[in-house]
Amino acid sequence: MNKNYFSDGIMRRMRQYTLALSKYAHSKDKDMENILSLKKADEITQTVYDREVEKINQQIGDQRKKLLSEVQADLMGTFDKMREIAKTQISKAPTPEMVSTLQILSMLDNITPTQFSLYAEQMADCPLAMQRLQQIATAHNQRIVIDDPDTKLRALDTLEGHLVNFLNSYDGVEEHCPYSVRDMYRYFRPDDQYMGNRCSPTDTDKVNEQFWDEFVGMSSFKVFEDPNAIPGKPKAQYFFTDVKALSAFLKKMTEVEGITDSMVEETEEIILKNCPERYGAVLRNYRSTGEIMDLNEPSI
Repeated sequence: MNKNYFSDGIMRRMRQYTLALSKYAHSKDKDMENILSLKKADEITQTVYDREVEKINQQIGDQRKKLLSEVQADLMGTFDKMREIAKTQISKAPTPEMVSTLQILSMLDNITPTQFSLYAEQMADCPLAMQRLQQIATAHNQRIVIDDPDTKLRALDTLEGHLVNFLNSYDGVEEHCPYSVRDMYRYFRPDDQYMGNRCSPTDTDKVNEQFWDEFVGMSSFKVFEDPNAIPGKPKAQYFFTDVKALSAFLKKMTEVEGITDSMVEETEEIILKNCPERYGAVLRNYRSTGEIMDLNEPSI
C-alpha cells in the first residue's frame, strides 16, 4: 500500500502544529486580560504588570519551542522518505530523433506551452534532452514542470523552504505574521474548518492539492507515494521573474498587428491560463494598486 507522505504526513502534521500552538497562545488571553484589568484599576504597579506579562510570554515561548522541535523532527523524517523516492527513476540517453527535434526547436521564434508540453512528454525519461528543452523553454519565457528526479528534489527543497519560513514566523496568532505566512496559514487550519467537515475528507484533499499547485509547482505530490508509479504528464507554463516582466510580455503580445481591443482581454486570458495560478491575482493587484508583490513564491 502506498504512503501519502504529503497529505497524511506533511499537511496533517502542519495542521496539528498550528492548532496546538494557536490553542496554547490563546489559552493565556484570559490571564492577560486579568492582569490588564488589575493594572487599570491601579491594584498592581507597572513593574508587576510588566513582570507578569513577561512571565506569560515566556511560557508561550517555551511551549512554542517544544512544539517546534517536535514538528521539525517529524517533518525531517518525512522529507527523508520523500527524497528517497524522488531519487528512484530510470533514465535513458537522448535518441537521434530527440537531438534533431531540439535543434529545430532552438531555431523557432514562437513555441506555445502546449507544444513544449508535447515535446516534454516525449523526452520525459531523458534528463539530458529535458535539460536542453528546459533551456529552450526559458528563452521563450516558459518553464516545464516535470517529474524527473532533479525536479522532484528541487520541489522538495522549495516545499521545505516554505515550511521553514512558516515555522519560524508563526507564533500562534495569525495577525502577527507577515503576508507570506498568512497566505500559507489558510491551508494549515484544522481539517474541519474547510468547506466540509471530518466526514467529508474530499474537501481537505482539494485544499492539499491547491497548496501544492500554489507553493510547489510540480504536477502532483502523488509522484512521491510510489517510486514505481508512472510519472505525471509534463506541463509547460509561462514564467517571469516579476510582475513587471509579466505585464510587459502581455503588452507585447496584445500589441501585435491585427489584434483588436476586443481580442486583448481574450489573449491575456489565454496566456494567464498557461501561467502559475498565482500570476493572475498578482497582476490584477499590480494594475489596481501599483504594488509589486512577489510573483513567484521564494524557494530556499
